[in-house]
This record gives sequence, C-alpha cells and structure tokens, in this order.
Amino acid sequence: MVSHNQEQSLSQIILKLRADSIPFDWITVLKPSAMSVPVTLVPQGIRVESIGRYRGMESPIIIIFAASNMSDTEFFCAYSRATSRCIVILDAFDVKQQKYASLGKQVYIEQKQCVETELIKSFSATMIANSTLSFDEAVSGRIHLRWCKQWKAYALDGELSESVRLLAIDYFCRIKTPVIYTWAESSRDCLEIIPQNKDGNPTRVKLKFCQICGALTPHAIPGFEYSRYIFRENLASFFRNTQEENCVACRTVTDSKDIDFEASCAIINDVFDNRRAYTEEQRKCIDPYIFSIGVLIKHGFRHEDKLVAKLISYGAGFGRVAIVLSIFIIYRDYIKNGIVKVKMVDVADSSHHFNTHLEELSFSQWQGFVNGAFANLEKFNAVESIGKGYRKVNEEFFKSIIRAKDEIAHGLPPNKEVGSHC
Repeated sequence: MVSHNQEQSLSQIILKLRADSIPFDWITVLKPSAMSVPVTLVPQGIRVESIGRYRGMESPIIIIFAASNMSDTEFFCAYSRATSRCIVILDAFDVKQQKYASLGKQVYIEQKQCVETELIKSFSATMIANSTLSFDEAVSGRIHLRWCKQWKAYALDGELSESVRLLAIDYFCRIKTPVIYTWAESSRDCLEIIPQNKDGNPTRVKLKFCQICGALTPHAIPGFEYSRYIFRENLASFFRNTQEENCVACRTVTDSKDIDFEASCAIINDVFDNRRAYTEEQRKCIDPYIFSIGVLIKHGFRHEDKLVAKLISYGAGFGRVAIVLSIFIIYRDYIKNGIVKVKMVDVADSSHHFNTHLEELSFSQWQGFVNGAFANLEKFNAVESIGKGYRKVNEEFFKSIIRAKDEIAHGLPPNKEVGSHC
C-alpha cells in the first residue's frame, strides 16, 4: 500500500480487518527497531514488534510499518513471518525518491500514477484546499496575507513564488509580528509559524484535525519552543514539557486582526507597485529582505522558477540578500558587457552601498556574506574559481534566471535611473 500518511493508513487497515471479524491476536505490526508506532493507532491485543526481535515467530497477518531506509533483507525477514497475508505500508514521497530498496523502485515503476496521486494528497496546500478552513483577504499584493479565523492567525499565501516567500519570511522574522503561518508548495502535512524561535527562524508545526477546534489546525510537535507572543504565561511550561502534539490554535490568545500590521504590509506592497512615488533614499532605507524582493521584481528575475528559490534557500540571514544582489550585479556589470571574469571584492563593494541597513555592516562582514554567495553559486556551476578572489561566470546560467528587458511582460520595466536598484 502506497500512502500519503502511513499512520492514517495503518489505522484504516486495522479498522478494515476488525470489520472483517479478524481476531486481533492474528495481527502483528512489524517495524524497524529505530522506528516507533504511536500507541494510539494500535488497539490492545495487536502486537507491535521490531523486525529483528520477531525472528522465528509467525502470525497469520503481518503489517509492515516500513521505514524508507529498510533493506531487502529486512523486508524478506518481515514478510516471511506471515502465514496468510502481508500488508506493507509505504510512504508515497519516499517511494518517489526510490527508497525502500528494490521494493520501492519496483512499486514506483509499476504504480507511478498512484504514487503521484497519493503524494499530492500529503501536500499542505492540498490538505488546506480540501478542508473547511475559511480564509479572508487581509493584504493583497506581492506580499499576500489572508486571515484564517480557525487558526486565529494570518497565512502568508502558499501561492507566492517560493523566492519571494523565503525573503518575506526572513523579513517577518526580523520584526515583531502577529502569528503568521506559511507553507511551501512542496510542504507535506506541516506549516511554519512566525514569530520565530530563539534562533530567529520560523518553527515547524504539523497539520492535523483537532477534535476541540473541529478543524484542520497546526499542532505543536515535541520540542516546540514557547513564544511569549502567542500563548498565555501559564501554558509556557506545558509546551516546554509536553511530549504530545497539541493544537496551537486552541491555545492562541489573540483572535482578531492587527490593523497596524496590515497597514505596514500594504505600504510595502505599494513600494513594489508604485516605486516612483518614493524617493531613492526612501527605497534605500527599507528592510534589506524587502529590498531584495524589489530587486527580484524590478530586474526580471525568474523568481517563479524553482532554481532561483533553491539558490536563495542555500543562503542564511543576510546571505540570502547577498545571493540576490550578487546575481544582479554579475548580470548587470559583467554578463551584459560580455565580461566573464569577476573580481569578488568588486561585487561586494558595489552591493554594500545598495541599502542603508547593509551599510551598517562593516565591509569585511558584508564581504563574508558575498563570498558565501559565490560559494553557493559555485555549487550550481554558475561560477568557477580561476584564482584567489576571481571567478569565471557561466553566462548561460545567469541568462536563464534573469529575463532580458524585452522578455519582461509583467510589472514595471527596469528603471534606467543611475544607482536605482529597488
């Protein structure tokens, strides 16, 4: 059985066997020793054993709760224990990745369409679209926010290009915000929650149905870090100590929109859409992550493409800003002029003055971020080292991720003002 949710499938299989009047003592669930099966999924009377410990024993029905790294030998040991029927539950995502040894490869070849269908069911976007959740428009524009009354929080629209979404998350993690949930196109049964954790990053939460809320809601997973912005103080220790997955919406204090927050986001969108209404000095002073989104939009980055998003995701903190600005400068100052030899320190010097917040960093600090950007570009074969401090650029790579002026069909055309970058 290829499933988008192994736990759910295990529960459904047990219910089906029970409906067929199969005695529970005929059923054994086998799993790798390092994998756990939630006790709530398996009724009393059904044995749960590790594959290694069940050698030499038999059961009429074996259910293999498979792990992606299982070997052919482990599968053989497990299914040879069944005297009547063996049911193997495989995760669709891992099957597509051709894990589960030769079994996974064979299943994907023979059931490719089934695997793809199940995989789509596990995407957060699909789960949300098929739910009864209601979302109201809160902020329209490049930074698109909706209000979900069941979550008592904002949603950073999952339909944003991933490049814009990643940079927007970094921006929201730098300021105090109301609760915001966001998810990538490829997110599977999970969301990210802002405000951030103590490391300055959004925290991962799981999408599950809550019996109290009566809706599909975010659930804190073990290790969830308490944030003073969300929960009542007397629940702080509960969230720190709990080993269970708990509905975050049930414990969210604020249940109304933040008008001031929406207004500030609307101003950001106005800068993107009506940039000429703002002076260059005003644009230069905005947050560097928002500034970077402006560069993506204005200068023809194919920010909808997965390649651009992957490049940005390789950075961290200002490293993401450095990747965007470095790509822009390489394209503007080198590719367009037929120059393939780039001096890294010159790219750092040019981009350091783009934004007021970047100028607050010392040049050596900023140069470190730019050097990191070049290291990531090298992983994509966009540049190659030709000596200390110099890189040769792959022209075709940069032309593939930035549109030429005559290709820009949407939004404002590039501004020819000297020194205007956002």
